Amino acid sequence: MSMRVIHIALGQMGRAWIRAVGATEEVHSVAYVEPDPIIREARIREDRLDRDRCYATLADALHRVEADGIILAAPPAAHEGICVEAAQAGLHVLCEKPLATTLASARRAVEAAETAGVVLMVAQNRRHAPFVETLRRQVAGDVLGPPGQVFVDSHHTFSLPSFWDSMAHPLLFDMASHHFDMIRYV
Repeated sequence: MSMRVIHIALGQMGRAWIRAVGATEEVHSVAYVEPDPIIREARIREDRLDRDRCYATLADALHRVEADGIILAAPPAAHEGICVEAAQAGLHVLCEKPLATTLASARRAVEAAETAGVVLMVAQNRRHAPFVETLRRQVAGDVLGPPGQVFVDSHHTFSLPSFWDSMAHPLLFDMASHHFDMIRYV
């Protein structure tokens, strides 16, 4: 039996998760949640989502479908509330990074999941990039010698409107987690 998931937020990462789920037999999409009606309509039209399975809120979706978990790709400021709502509904949560915008918010999300007995995990998908795996093997095999310092350059060109437009220090608070995780992993 496959896991039934509700996709939360249908922007760039949300669309990537829809494609990823569509490429597996172990997970099945049962609903899509997007509060912005313009984005929701665009996904219905461009990605051919079933209009009857698209909702404005998680609560709306939960009244109409049965699910085992959610895949959360909303802007970070919304993560805590959605994680708590999903946990209280007994749903497992796969949350895009970062888990929250503050440590207190992250703790509340974790506590809600622990109380509900559901899994709350954060997606950290760059560990499996070929260049990261190669670097890890070289460091582990002592090909390069022990690392002393790490320098990371990050270059992003985004022309589409994004939650980054109103977020303070988006590269530090949203994207740097990839770099910190890669350094720890390597």
